[in-house]
Amino acid sequence: MEKIDVARPLLRPLKDFPELYRPNFRRNVYHVLSTVFDMIGAETGRRTLFDDKRYGKVLEDNECKGAENVVLVLVDSCGIQQFALSRRFTRLFRELGSLLLSSVFPTTTSSVMASIACGVPPNDHGILGHNIYIDEVGAVVDTLRASVIDRAKDSLHYAGVNLRKLLWSKSLFSDLGEDVTYVELLQWGIARTGLSHFLGVERETLGFANLIDAFSMAKRLLGELRGQKLIVQLYVHILDSISHKYGPYSKEYRLGLRFVEQSIIRFARSLRGRIGDETTLMVISDHGQDLIDPLKRVELTREEAEAIGQYFSSKPGTSGRVRHFYVAEEYVDEFETAMRERIDGRAALLSFEEVRESLLERRGGRERIRLRMGDYVLIPLPGCEVRVKREEEAKPLLKEEYVGSHGSLTVNELIVPLLAARIPLIKKALG
Repeated sequence: MEKIDVARPLLRPLKDFPELYRPNFRRNVYHVLSTVFDMIGAETGRRTLFDDKRYGKVLEDNECKGAENVVLVLVDSCGIQQFALSRRFTRLFRELGSLLLSSVFPTTTSSVMASIACGVPPNDHGILGHNIYIDEVGAVVDTLRASVIDRAKDSLHYAGVNLRKLLWSKSLFSDLGEDVTYVELLQWGIARTGLSHFLGVERETLGFANLIDAFSMAKRLLGELRGQKLIVQLYVHILDSISHKYGPYSKEYRLGLRFVEQSIIRFARSLRGRIGDETTLMVISDHGQDLIDPLKRVELTREEAEAIGQYFSSKPGTSGRVRHFYVAEEYVDEFETAMRERIDGRAALLSFEEVRESLLERRGGRERIRLRMGDYVLIPLPGCEVRVKREEEAKPLLKEEYVGSHGSLTVNELIVPLLAARIPLIKKALG
């Protein structure tokens, strides 16, 4: 699979930064759940991928509409260039129409998952990054863990904060009729925690131990709720952690991808009879990852970080490789000069207005968006990350640091595959 040319119809370079790309809002991951609802006849009033002439035709040819069940498998960290490492998935991709989607900015799990759940981009639902300043809390909040940064997981939830009120848009499944059952399958450890409290899906969530357990549970749900309209969303986390630790193109990642691929194919083949005939399977990813090049890394000393820190009105936020800077108005010029000098062209430093112009769907609410997104956003070029130099007190048994990351706007971070078809057609394409 050609890594960039296949994605070119979705890509528009970011002004002055030809290695970074702007999100495509027409063919975006946040249209996925409304599309799934449309497949089983549930109306959301939101745009779906069926509204796109080419994508709609492919999905209809793949008999996605009119299904009784839809199983949506969301594979974390499988961008188009990582997906190309798979064996049978790439063949299936071509057989099922070669559909691609754009992720949102920033390309980080909490922003993407909230976008999928709400059917709108981050500037409409308010989860504008992973660790972002939330004015109602008065601190930088880890949106994936539902806590003030560096505090215990779910600390905001247990403190009695109603996290749903911090979300600007309702999740799509909050208005589902009684004739549709929606279930999320998440690994134990993240089920009914963190982001789930923002989205309000605790009651719809079931925990699983591993992928074998997850797909067995999905099959059981299809059998036990036979005859009802059913949506099962299954989140696969394994590739994200492997990609961070070993790299997005490592042999470890390839091994993990093969396991995920085999698990999904085995699940599809196990659905027989009426259950298989009445089930549409959709596989997508939230984002990909970029390989960090130590030679392109920008590493600030503790002293440099403290000098720049004097310009902030709040602690900076982070979304993977991306940095959110909340700058005191009187220090804007000093901050911009100091930061541009330090990054030396290895990252894009955009003002909020530049971010809003190029990377967000502008639908109003400018000031509340700025408060969370930041006055400046730093978006690293390929291979780059910006961090403060770590001071290790003792030599670790194993030195570990992320070699893969995301959040930025390279092709692989932004563009993800979409596979969708009725089960009999998937079996036929697999041979």
